[in-house]
Amino acid sequence: VLSNLEAILVRATYSEGMISTYISDISLDTAVEHFTGKNRATQIESCRCPLGYIGTSCESCSRGYYRDFTDRSVSVLGACNACPCNDHEESCEMSRGGQIKCHCLSGYTGYFCQDIAELRVGLMPMHAEAPRNTEIDMKCSYSHGQKLYIYFKLSSYNGLPLTTWAMEGGPLVETDSGAYKIWTVHVGEHPCIVECTILDQHGNELAMITTTVSPVDNPATTMRPDPTGNEPQPPRISVSIQEDKLQIVHVGSTVKYHCTGRSLDNNQVHIRWEKEGGRLPDRSLDDSHGLLIIRDVKVSDSGVYICQVTDGIHIADQRVTLTVGGANRLEPQVHIRPAYREIREGEPVEFHCEASGNPPPLIEWVRVQGQMNPEATFHNGVWRIPAVTKNDAAEYKCIARNELGVKEQTTILYVLKNPNEPPPDRYPDVGPVITPQEWTGVSGDAIRMVCTRSNYHADVHWTRSGGLPLPPSASQTDGVLTITNPGVADSGTYICVALSLQGTETSTSSRITISPRRNPPMMKVEPEKQTVSQGTIAELKCLINDQNSDIEVKWSKHGESSLGPRAQQYGNTLKIIRPQVSDRGIYICRATNSAGVFEASAIIEVSPREVPALDIYPHNIQPVNLGGSADLQCRVTAGFPVPEVHWSRQDGRPFGSNIVSLPGGLLRFTNITMNDGGSYQCTASNAVGSTSALAQIEVQSIPVIRVSPNTGIIRVRQNERVKLVCTAEGHPQPNVAWTKNTPGYPSYTSFKSPHRATPLSAVHEIVAMSPDDEGSYTCQAVNAAGVSEERVQVRIEDEDNSIDNYPPCRGDQPCNRTPRPYPIESQEKGRGKGVSIPEDYVRIPMGGKVEMRCQVVGPDDSPIYLDWIRSDRRALPAGSTVHEGVLVIPDVRRDAAGEYLCLGLDRDNTELFRATSHLEVVSLPRIELNPSTQTVAPGESPSIVCTATGDQPLRIQWSSIGRQLPSSVTDDNGVLSFHGITFNDAGKYVCKASNSAGTAEAVAEVLVNAETYGEPGIRAIERNVDAVTGSSIKLRCDTRERVAIGWMREGQALPRNAVIQNNQLRLERVRPEDSGRYICQVTNSRGGVSSDYVNVHVSRKFILISWSQ
Repeated sequence: VLSNLEAILVRATYSEGMISTYISDISLDTAVEHFTGKNRATQIESCRCPLGYIGTSCESCSRGYYRDFTDRSVSVLGACNACPCNDHEESCEMSRGGQIKCHCLSGYTGYFCQDIAELRVGLMPMHAEAPRNTEIDMKCSYSHGQKLYIYFKLSSYNGLPLTTWAMEGGPLVETDSGAYKIWTVHVGEHPCIVECTILDQHGNELAMITTTVSPVDNPATTMRPDPTGNEPQPPRISVSIQEDKLQIVHVGSTVKYHCTGRSLDNNQVHIRWEKEGGRLPDRSLDDSHGLLIIRDVKVSDSGVYICQVTDGIHIADQRVTLTVGGANRLEPQVHIRPAYREIREGEPVEFHCEASGNPPPLIEWVRVQGQMNPEATFHNGVWRIPAVTKNDAAEYKCIARNELGVKEQTTILYVLKNPNEPPPDRYPDVGPVITPQEWTGVSGDAIRMVCTRSNYHADVHWTRSGGLPLPPSASQTDGVLTITNPGVADSGTYICVALSLQGTETSTSSRITISPRRNPPMMKVEPEKQTVSQGTIAELKCLINDQNSDIEVKWSKHGESSLGPRAQQYGNTLKIIRPQVSDRGIYICRATNSAGVFEASAIIEVSPREVPALDIYPHNIQPVNLGGSADLQCRVTAGFPVPEVHWSRQDGRPFGSNIVSLPGGLLRFTNITMNDGGSYQCTASNAVGSTSALAQIEVQSIPVIRVSPNTGIIRVRQNERVKLVCTAEGHPQPNVAWTKNTPGYPSYTSFKSPHRATPLSAVHEIVAMSPDDEGSYTCQAVNAAGVSEERVQVRIEDEDNSIDNYPPCRGDQPCNRTPRPYPIESQEKGRGKGVSIPEDYVRIPMGGKVEMRCQVVGPDDSPIYLDWIRSDRRALPAGSTVHEGVLVIPDVRRDAAGEYLCLGLDRDNTELFRATSHLEVVSLPRIELNPSTQTVAPGESPSIVCTATGDQPLRIQWSSIGRQLPSSVTDDNGVLSFHGITFNDAGKYVCKASNSAGTAEAVAEVLVNAETYGEPGIRAIERNVDAVTGSSIKLRCDTRERVAIGWMREGQALPRNAVIQNNQLRLERVRPEDSGRYICQVTNSRGGVSSDYVNVHVSRKFILISWSQ
C-alpha cells in the first residue's frame, strides 16, 4: 500500500543496449482507511525481528548496534552486534581493519565514549573532617560553556540527626571555564551529607555531586576493630574500579561499574556495592563479584557508590560519583545534502546527513533496495564510497530516531559510465582479503580472523606457514578462523588460501603476535589524604608493586590541565613547594606499561595561613547625641586561622557598663555619656599575626541657653541703656548670636551689634532705647547636635502716671495699682458697652507662649480699665504679665490650663462687665527609640521599641521608608519585631506618634551584617531642603558602593519635573505641591537593600511690584 506518494522514478539506463525509454498511461488510486464491514486483510507478512535488528524485513541494525560484514552466520548482510561504547554513542561502525569505531553523543569523548567532555563538576573538600562547632568552606565548581546555577543542600547521614547547619551561600564567581560557589558549613555533633546541584537557566537539574562532612573526633571507619583489642593494622587489600571515578549520564541510560579486589592475606575476597547515605536503586544488579549494573537511571540515582572489599579480617573500599542529568527533550530532525548526486564509475561519492534532537538521535544510513557496498562507510553523519560501481546506483535513506520519534529523508545516487576506465578482466587473479590484516594481543584473548573470498573464488581455507598445524583451540568455518585460548607459541604467520573456479590457488598471509599476559601492578598513593599548612611542603609517594623497568609514572591533578608551578615530580614522588589554597585537590598517579594504564589517587588539603585584615564601619568619625546609642562594627575580611576580635579603648581606660562587646566584632553603646567619647581600637589576631584599626565616637549635646535678663518681657524707658547677654553650653562648642525678629517675615533679620559674638556668649547692647528698637530678640545657639533658641521682648514704658509707671505685675503675687483707663476707639462709638475677646478658646502646646487679648467697646469716652484674673481665683501663672489688656504667659505649663476673665473696671475699681476665655494646654507627642541604630546578623530576631509621651490617646504606628513593611516584620504597641531577619529587611523604619495635638516621628536604621556583607549603605547628604516656587533644587545621597541609586516619592509617583541624573534627583521649577518626602534606595548584587530620605518644603514667593509713571 502506497501512502504520500510524491514521485515515480524509472531507471533510464537499465542496460547498455537501450535506445529509448518511455513512461505513459500512469494512473494512481488513493486509498483512504475506512470501515467497509468486511473482514480485515490476512496473510500479510509481518516480521518480528530479534534483538538488534529492525526494519520491515529485519534488514537494518537497531540503535546501539553495528553491522559486522565479516560475520554472515546470521544474515547475508552481516550480523548486528552491540556497540561497545558504554551506551554513550550516537552510532558505531566497523572499519575495514575490523576495529569498532564509536561516534559519541554530545558531551562524551574517548575511544569508547567513556569520558565526560561537556560538563565537569567538582565539590571540595571531599569527605571533609573538622572539629565540632567550627566552620568549613565547601567549594562547588563546574566547567561548561554556558552559565549555570549552583545550589547547596544538607541532609542526614545514615539516619543520624542533622545537627550541622550552614550560612547563606556566597556569590557565583565566574571563571574562564565555568564558575564556582562557596558555602560555609558549621560542623555539628554528627556527620552529614552535602549535596551540590547544577541547574540550567530553566531550572532543570543537570548534575548533582555529594560528599560528607564529619566531626574530627567522629571519623568514618574503614576498618573493623581487632577483637583482641590491639591497635588495627593498615588494610592489606587493594581495590580498583575500571570506570572513571566521576560519571555524568543522561536519564534512562544504563550504567556499569567493574570493581576488583586483591588481598595479601587471603586469596578469597567478598565484594559488595552500596550507596552512600541510602540503598541501591531497585533497578540495580550487584552480582557479588564486583559488577554493578543500574538500568534506566533516574536523577534520584545520583550520588556516591562504594565498592567494599573484605577478606574476613580487613575492609577496604573505593568510591565513584554518579551524576544523572536531564535536559529539554526534542523529536529528531534530519536533512540530507545534496538532494541527489551523479557520479562516474570509479569516482568517490559522499552524502552528508545532519540530524538534531534530544536525546541525541541515532543516525542510520540504509539502502532502500539491494545490498550496501561493503566499502561504504558512515561516520559523523557522512556516508562515503571510495570508488562507486554501477551496482551502487540506488535510492538511499538517512534515518534519525530517539525515544520521542523517528524521522527520515531519502536521496538518489546516479552512476554514469566512465569511458576512461579499462574493461575488467574476465577472471581476475586476485587473492582473498583478510580482516584484520595483522593481530596483536596477549595470551588468553580470543582471536578472530576473517578471510573474504571474491566472486571468482570457489573455496577458502586457513593454513599456517612452515607446515605447522593450526593450534588445538583453532577452528575455521566459511573462511573465519577462531582461536579461543591462544598462547605465546601460537604466534606466527597464518595463510588464507583461495581456490578459483578454474582450479588455481591464490593466497594472502597475516601475522599474529601474542605476548604473555601480565597482571596489573598493585599501586597506592601514600598518604591517601593529608592536610598541610599554607607555605610548607606537601609530598605524595606513588607505591607500585611492579619490578619491571618499562613502567612509566606520571602525576596529574583532577580537573586541571597542569600540576601548577609549585609542583615537582621526582621519580614516583610528587612534591608541592610552598603550597597555596589553590593547590588543594585530588592528585592522580597514572602508571603505564604493556599491560595497560592504572591509576591511584590522593587528596591534599591546604590549610590557609593569612594575616588578619579588618574593615571598620563606619569609616569616619561617628557623631552621637548625648544619651543616644551607637554601634561600631569591626569586620574581619581576611585571615586564617579565623582571627579573634577584641575591642579596647586607645587610652587604655576600661569600658563603662553601657558599652558591650557582642559576637561578630560588634561594639554597642547605649545611653552615651560624655566620657564615652574618644578612639576605640579593634584588634584581630591569629597564629600568623595581628592587625588593628581605630574607630572614633564623638559625643554631641544640644546647646543649653541662658539669657540675662531672664524675664520674658523687658520694660525700659525711652533713651535708657539696654544690655542683652546670652551664654550657651554644649558639645561641640556652640556658636551664639542675637537676631531681631522683624514682623511680617518668617525668618530673622540680623543686625549689627557693637559687641562681637563669641562661640560661648553673645552680647547685644542698645545705647539709647528708641521706638525702633522695640520688638522680639532671639538668641540662637548652633552646633552639630542641633539648634536652640530663647526669646525676649523689649518694650518702652509710657512717661505718664499710668499703670506703666509701676513695675509690671508678675501674676503670681497681688498687684496693687490703679488700673489705667482704656480709651474707647472712635469706630466703636454707638455700640453697647462691653469687653470682647477675639479668641475665646486657645490651644497651646506645653512650653509655648500665649498672648490673650481683650478689647473694649463702648458708646462714649468714659475711662475703662482692663485687668485679667482666673475664674477660680488662683494666681496667674508664674512669669505672666498684663499690659494694655494683653495677658502674656511666656512659658505655658500644665497648671496654666483653665478659664480666664477679662474685667472692665471704672475709676472706683468697680466691675462694669467681663468676658471669658478658655486656655487648653496640650502636649505634643515626644518619641524615644531604643535602639535608633543597630547591626545584626542574618537569621537573628531583633526588635526596636518606640516609646511616646504626650496627651492621650496616643497612636503609635511603624512604617518602612520607600516600601511596605516586610511580611516577616510585626508591629505591636510600638514594638517593631523582626522574625529571622534577612538582607532584604535592612533599611530605615519610621515610628510615627499622633494625638489630638499633632504628630511626631523618628527614624531607626537596621543593618544586616554577615561575613559577606550584603548591606550597601546609603546616607542623605542634606536631610531638609527648603525652596521657593520657581526655583530648581538637587537632592543627593551618598553610598559606599558603586551602585545605581533609585529615587521615589513617599506615597505617590515622582512629579513630572523630576529628572534623575548621575544618581541625583533634580526638581525643575518646583511648586508647593512638590513638597514631601523623597526616598533614595540602593540594592547590591547580593540583594541587600538600604534607603534614606530627604524632606522637601516649597514655599510661595511674594513679589513686590512698584509702579511709576
